[in-house]
Amino acid sequence: MLYITEMLRWGESDTHHYVVGVYSTREAAEFAGEVEQSWRGGIKYEYRVVVAELDVDVGQEQFAYHLSCGRLE
Repeated sequence: MLYITEMLRWGESDTHHYVVGVYSTREAAEFAGEVEQSWRGGIKYEYRVVVAELDVDVGQEQFAYHLSCGRLE
C-alpha cells in the first residue's frame, strides 16, 4: 500500500490542494501532514491521507469498455 498525503485549503478538495508526498506507512504520511499543516500556519490547510495500491490490475469490465471505445489494447 501507498499512503499519499495531500494538503487541502480550508479542508476542501475542490479548491486548491497539493500533494506533500507518498509514504510506505500511514504513520509517516500522517506525520508529514501534521508537519506541513504547522508549516502552513495551522489554520488554512488540513491534510488527508489517501490510500492507494501500486500496479493494480484493470478490471475486465473496464477493459472491455475501453476496447469498445475503439482504443487499442
